[in-house]
Amino acid sequence: IYVGEAHKLANAQLGVISSSIGHATIVDRYTNSPDGTARALGVMLEGNLAGLGGQVAVGDVLDAQGFAAARLHGRPVMWFLAPDATFQPNELDLDPRTEVTGMWLTGVSAAIDAVAPSASDATATVWMAGWENEGAFLDNQVVKTIIYLDLNALGANGGLAQRTGFGAHPGAQLMLDAAGFRFDVGGELNAGTDGYQARYFDRLYAIERVSSLGDVGKPKVDVERPSSWGYTLRASGGFNEMVTGFIEARDQFAMDPTRGSNSGQITVGASTFLFFFGGAVTATQTGITDYAQPNLLGPGFVVTAEGRVALVANVLHLVGRTWRSHLPAGDSPDDFIVNEGTTFGIEVNLDVL
Repeated sequence: IYVGEAHKLANAQLGVISSSIGHATIVDRYTNSPDGTARALGVMLEGNLAGLGGQVAVGDVLDAQGFAAARLHGRPVMWFLAPDATFQPNELDLDPRTEVTGMWLTGVSAAIDAVAPSASDATATVWMAGWENEGAFLDNQVVKTIIYLDLNALGANGGLAQRTGFGAHPGAQLMLDAAGFRFDVGGELNAGTDGYQARYFDRLYAIERVSSLGDVGKPKVDVERPSSWGYTLRASGGFNEMVTGFIEARDQFAMDPTRGSNSGQITVGASTFLFFFGGAVTATQTGITDYAQPNLLGPGFVVTAEGRVALVANVLHLVGRTWRSHLPAGDSPDDFIVNEGTTFGIEVNLDVL
């Protein structure tokens, strides 16, 4: 069940949830039920006003220790110079004071898996926490120009890598939305000490917490996290939310090359919804160490696709999903195990805000 939209006045998800927290440096498009895994009963609640907002997510209310995250953010200048504007809906942009007094946003975020599977212990606790700061030189319904800096920490009290690490994420986001067309571009650098991994809780976390794609059979909490630096680049475009597409590239490099090679990742995706029919496809190639020979469709490749038909307005949908993933197996770059499947079901959408 979905109610509202992300970053608007209110947004809620119940059942299958998919969401990022803040600038996605801690929680990046986390989903509690990736294709191929059992469906979980999750909940995500988000509320935003012009000067104050918050978000909370639980991956499975029947096993809340498995994943939980929260974020609280605000615009301190607005609190003091235009306190009455703080509680206005953030997407209306009717009060000119919010444009000036809302330039600085600051907030705190945290996420935890208190029962992460570990080969060295029965379970481990792994957590991330961060402080974000954002400067919006332009932030309205047509143009956005935003720079940000996230300072994060990642710790684990179990597993093979039990140290606490720290990381920094400077980045920028640009957006243009006019005549029905919307274009977004963004770029980010990151650097972290031993024990830190950017975006630890990502869209594949529900799978990798048991068996990492990069090191089959080893839970994610046990994977070594050497000091490293990396980048993320992303571009997307769409028309009237009917057709959208994006491409994203990211890579991570160990400060000490003897402790591991880079691990690049490229993701492309597209979606459409026209009249009563919709569809989406996302393909990711992970584990790229040589861009001259990226070994596309090899180990670490994951593709998901979805088709849907609106049976009753935009409320009741018939949904079909299929997926295929290539799990590394053996030392050869051509060795992998295929995991694939298809599901069909009914989805209820309550998009009223």
